[in-house]
Amino acid sequence: MGRVAANDIAGRDDRLDPVLDTSIAKVFDLDVGTVGDTAAALDEAGQAYEAVYTSQPNHAEYYPRASEIDFKLLFDPDDGTLFGAQAIGESGVDKQIDVLATAIAHRDTVFDIRDYDLAYAPPYSAAKDPVNMLGMIGANVVEDIADIVHLDEFLERKDEATVVDTRPPEMREAQGRIDGDENVPLGELREWAADANPDGEVLTYCKIGKSSYMATRVLAEYGITARSLTGGYYRYEYAATDDSERVEYVRPTHIFDTQK
Repeated sequence: MGRVAANDIAGRDDRLDPVLDTSIAKVFDLDVGTVGDTAAALDEAGQAYEAVYTSQPNHAEYYPRASEIDFKLLFDPDDGTLFGAQAIGESGVDKQIDVLATAIAHRDTVFDIRDYDLAYAPPYSAAKDPVNMLGMIGANVVEDIADIVHLDEFLERKDEATVVDTRPPEMREAQGRIDGDENVPLGELREWAADANPDGEVLTYCKIGKSSYMATRVLAEYGITARSLTGGYYRYEYAATDDSERVEYVRPTHIFDTQK
């Protein structure tokens, strides 16, 4: 700001672009980052937006000390223009927020970040960088390829809907599950769909929303309309307050821990 003011005083043509409120903080063992508009700010401004959630590894899962970063991305539902993002995790949050800050400053869309060519090596990133994954998820929503349900609506409708968990049984027992659901692993879904006659709508979920999205595409082939819980069970576990709806477990800090 001081540099821009000094340039103007000196007669040079300069300006200060809008501030994106990019910030990061250390909260005990977690890094918390944010950039751009929040959902509350967009609501106050009367701006229509869509939100997607996901959890992605900070680098290749097979490389030691990998850990999850939880993301929220806000964008225009019509053209995919990015509005804001938040991220929380143990490592790598600063990189992801900085990339997203650059994208928002340049008015990029979910389609742009989907195709970003970002540096990759197993110690530093996954083959598909988390920013790329956010772009893919957002682009699927804008293009009506993915039909998602948000957590608040999921909680309101799950008791009257057919809720399908697409994870393998051992994964759901280790990570937790939603009471009253049906466990139909993705590989068995076609057989289930061929005989199923679900009463009411179908809501799918998995760990982070990937296989449950695939499930909605499979079910569509059988004429069954389904929606996938964005963010998956990881999103649900933070909000579920009824102990009877959860299997207690400790979410692993690291995907692979070389100390064990």
